[in-house]
Amino acid sequence: MRRTVATLIALVAGLAICTPATASAAPATHCTLRLETGVVTCGARLAAVTNNDVIIGRVFDDQNYGGSSFTITGSHPCKNGNGRDFGVQLAKYGWANRISSLQAWGNCWLNLYSGPNYNGDHDGEFKADTPYVGPLMDKRTQSIGFD
Repeated sequence: MRRTVATLIALVAGLAICTPATASAAPATHCTLRLETGVVTCGARLAAVTNNDVIIGRVFDDQNYGGSSFTITGSHPCKNGNGRDFGVQLAKYGWANRISSLQAWGNCWLNLYSGPNYNGDHDGEFKADTPYVGPLMDKRTQSIGFD
């Protein structure tokens, strides 16, 4: 019996030594861009929108609205059908090639582009909450047009 207990203790101790430590994931960061000023604020939670701004879109690192988020606000809702109301170059804010899911707000239709300045592969118009942007644009978006 003692030998069995000693063997079991040695086995458990060996597993503890051999088991790699799991890296803890970085906490999600939630940032808001105010297009009118270009100011970005970030925190551990979604921030309240101020200054009569309108949320025009929110994008997420992970599918199903997970991970960090980037909320874009404008001075007014989109008008639809009149061309581009707003646009964002994501590299400027550290969000290039990160988007996996999104939410359309403020009557806006989001158009995703794989290149800066609305070039490259294009997918959209995303008109509603989208839990997965699909394989064409997943982690490949560098600019967004809001129509």
